Formats: sequence, structure tokens, C-alpha cells
Amino acid sequence: MVDQGTDTGVALELPSVREVAPDEEGGPLARQGLNYQDEIATGFLITMLEETSIIEVHCETHDDITVIHQIDNTGLQHTEFVQVKAHHENKLWSVADLCKRINRIPGTSILEKSFSHDKFIHQSQFRIVTLFPVNAELRVLTFPKNGPGRETDGADLNALKKNVAKRLPDIKSPRGNTIDYWLETCVWEVRESERAVQANNLIRLIKLSHDAGHVLLYEQAELVLKDIRSMVRKAGAARWVPDRDKKIFRREDFVEWWLKRNQDILDGASAPSGGKLRKKMEHANIPSHLINLAVDLRREYASEVRKPLYMASDQKKLLQRRVEAELMDLGSRYLTGKLEDDPSCFHDRCIQKMKSLNEERPDNTENQLSFLEGCMYDIVDRCFFRFDRQA
Repeated sequence: MVDQGTDTGVALELPSVREVAPDEEGGPLARQGLNYQDEIATGFLITMLEETSIIEVHCETHDDITVIHQIDNTGLQHTEFVQVKAHHENKLWSVADLCKRINRIPGTSILEKSFSHDKFIHQSQFRIVTLFPVNAELRVLTFPKNGPGRETDGADLNALKKNVAKRLPDIKSPRGNTIDYWLETCVWEVRESERAVQANNLIRLIKLSHDAGHVLLYEQAELVLKDIRSMVRKAGAARWVPDRDKKIFRREDFVEWWLKRNQDILDGASAPSGGKLRKKMEHANIPSHLINLAVDLRREYASEVRKPLYMASDQKKLLQRRVEAELMDLGSRYLTGKLEDDPSCFHDRCIQKMKSLNEERPDNTENQLSFLEGCMYDIVDRCFFRFDRQA
């Protein structure tokens, strides 16, 4: 493998990917049809929450997605340029597709466009993300770099190098690297459908919240995912000048946003106090006097959970998780028709479940029914549960 630019020597004369304006800004000018790319970028932001090695994600700057990696604790970094290809003929990707030039004009193939970004101060790596799989020749690029079957002197990779060299002879990057370098450092990732990527992103968010000790409900995680997706779309639509910083997500800022957003959801700080609860209960034809009591219980609950001495922290979290789990079970059975209640009866069933939870408390423990019911109504107020079957 050849790399004429490192983090020392000649590389010091090269610019940073953070400072140089992109050669093209076609993405921000034509955002329609980019949902798949946005979902892939959303996934990289989630990866940045999972892995401390990713310190920045750029949306539609020098490539579709640009990811800055920190190399262990060395202080060194490398830049990964990601191309996302959602549209393709209904066939496997081939070497011919990778090397095909538009009107035979040099520099217009997928590989050449990707390789042209190898011109900045930090070492470059490359990634192609596609909806459709690759053929046998390109399959070696889907293996982990330097792993089994993808050794730099392995038979499959050498055969691919020869094939590409015949189609694109004497190609070098601005840093002086050959096509072999691109093939050795590129990962080809097949991600299948947009819906599959969305489902994977959602599961990862729920796992992240679990690891942090505050499990998000499915509906809550969906809400956070929509927020991230919206941020990605706005970043992609922004122009480098004058809004460069809007296109760049930095890990420390994004982690701070993630923690605050989770806390807002858990505390109900983002929802008007009782407003949505009242409307949902009215829609379920629940009498006004019961609605008023429910709003009061929700208000008292929201006030009490912000007082650290109200209840031991672990006990409070356990009760909240139990309420969420029981409502998830009841709501699922209700929506699938396993419970034939009308909205008023279903509301009563939920109250009875809270009473049942309260009766499970240890002897000589303070009555917790108002806390449990307040928690239930708070979940309804934050649009994560309802007493009717309307979608």
C-alpha cells in the first residue's frame, strides 16, 4: 500500500477538510430523493454517540458524508469520504459500474470522484454505501480491511487491482497515491432498504438509552430519530458559505444534545403541562371531572419527580419503567384487537393496572398510587400513549 501523505512531512502543506470549500455543492441544490442518504447520515451520527473515535460528521460537503476519525489516543486523525448510492439498475454492482466514466470524460467515474478527495492534511479512507449488493469481483471490498480474505497481497484483492488498473490506468490522487491505495482503504457497505436502515437506527437509539440507564419507549425513540433526521436534512441543505458550521456535527456538541433531548422527554419538559392530555381524554369521551383529576395528578407528578428527595432515585426509576412496560403491553393488546374495550373502559383498565402495581409494593411502604397514575398521565401528555385506537 502506498501513501505519499501522512500526518507529518508533506501533509503539513496540505489544507484541512474543515477549511476548504467543496468543489461542488450539487447536494444542497437538489435535496429531493435523498431520504436514503439522510438515513445513512443519521446512522453515522448514532455511531458517533456509540464510538468515541468518531469526532465529526459532515453532511454534503466534499462527499455525500464525511467522517473524521480520531486514531486511538495518538492525536492523529483520518478522514473517511462516504458516497451513498441509492439508485442503480436492478442488478449487482460491478467493476464496470465503479469505473464507468460519463461520456468517457476522465475524472467522472465513481471511483475517480471518490479518490479525488484524497488531497487533505489527514490520511484518507473511503466508503461506498449501496442499496443493491455487489458481484463476486467487488465482494472483497465488503470484507473488513486487512481481515481474512482481504489481505493486501491476497488473491481476490490483487485480481481486483489488476481489473481496475486496466480500466483506469495511471490514476493517482492529489496526494500521489495510486488506485491500489483506494482499493485497500475502501469499504463497500450494502445496507439494503431505507426501511431496514431506519429500523436499525431506531434499535440502536433504544439500546443507547438503555446503556445510559433510561430506556426510551418505542414512540420516544421514534421522536428522537425524527429530530436527528431533521437535523441531517437541514445540514445537507445548508450552503458552505455562509453556513459551514451548520453542515458539521461535532461529537461533544451532539452528545450534549442527545443527553438533553433524552432528559427533556423523560421529564416532560418539552410538552405543554396537561394540554395534550386533556385533548386526548376528551377524544376518548372521558368525563370532564375525571379529566380534571387526571390533569392534576399529572401536574403533581411532574412537580414531584423534579424533587430529588421525594423518593429514592432507583425506586423512582423502577416505578417509571414498570408503568412504561405495563402501558406498552396494554397498548399493544388494545391496538391489535386482543382487548375489545371502548376508550372509557380501556382507560379504566389502565387505572386498575396502576392500582395492581401499587398493591405490589413492600409492606410498610408509602402508598404510591398517585405517583403511578401521574406517571401514566404524563406519558399520555407527551404523546406516547392514548386511550383510543386512532393511529
